Amino acid sequence: MQYLVGVDIGGTHIRTCITSFENMNKETIIKLKERTLKTDESALSRQIIRMIRSLLSQNMIQVTELVSINIATAGPLDVKTGVIFNNANLGHRTIRIKGPIKQAFPSVECNMINDANGAVLGVHFYEATDDEKDNLVYITMSTGIGAGVIVNGHLLRGKDGNAAEAGHGMINPISPVECSCGASGCWESFSAGSGLSKQISAVGKKWTTKELYENARKGNTMAQKIVDQANFYNTVGIGLINNFYDPEAIYIGGAITNDADLILPVILENFEKQTIKFTINRVPSIKLTKLGDEIGLLGALALGKYILDKDKILL
Repeated sequence: MQYLVGVDIGGTHIRTCITSFENMNKETIIKLKERTLKTDESALSRQIIRMIRSLLSQNMIQVTELVSINIATAGPLDVKTGVIFNNANLGHRTIRIKGPIKQAFPSVECNMINDANGAVLGVHFYEATDDEKDNLVYITMSTGIGAGVIVNGHLLRGKDGNAAEAGHGMINPISPVECSCGASGCWESFSAGSGLSKQISAVGKKWTTKELYENARKGNTMAQKIVDQANFYNTVGIGLINNFYDPEAIYIGGAITNDADLILPVILENFEKQTIKFTINRVPSIKLTKLGDEIGLLGALALGKYILDKDKILL
């Protein structure tokens, strides 16, 4: 039997899985999850190698049965060299991934993709309806914000694999709010977990992001102000994405959407009542993904399958 390995590298957790190439149903995927190691620049690659070896050992699978190792990671990254660079949330600005993994598994193909690009492949393979597949966007709202885009049936990747790095789009050029990337006025600095944490600290509170939304839900004025601002800029960001790529559907996911009851209805109402303020194009279907925390893993597996199938989506 042939197997695919999927890896999802996030700022908080790393997830690794294995499944047979012949049967990629969600029920057949075997998974591991750990906190992301950031102790030194090689900690992450060592962690991935150890987790893969653990999956192989626990399930009595030989390395010779592996078809490919497929990694979706927070970026930016150079997909050719397999190096993550200028990352704001992984602890180090430059992290080599592909080289150490190829050293550990020299006979196995290793593919890498920006996590949001991978996630949109996961939505495409596991969730999107047939009429949505050709023009599709996935937006992740978690520690950071990212987007993956499919236009006319093709994944947009860019010269290094970082097309649609939406979270670092400057949506308020006069803002003094600094993003974790070092710039100011990024979408992330208003609406992502990293940006919300800074805004919470700026008003003298020690809330977690989850507590921020809980307090907003209870009517706390200060919390509501931060959440309202985040939702305004979420609508701005989504409106720009709709202007740029004209998708049929936009799926949203990530840890921030655990409080979607305070986010999605506001975004939908903004588009309904003030459409032209936020977008000139027809408003697409905007919905939450049902793939949850596993979307990165599923996207990594979809990448591996589409490469092996020589699917036109990657051409």
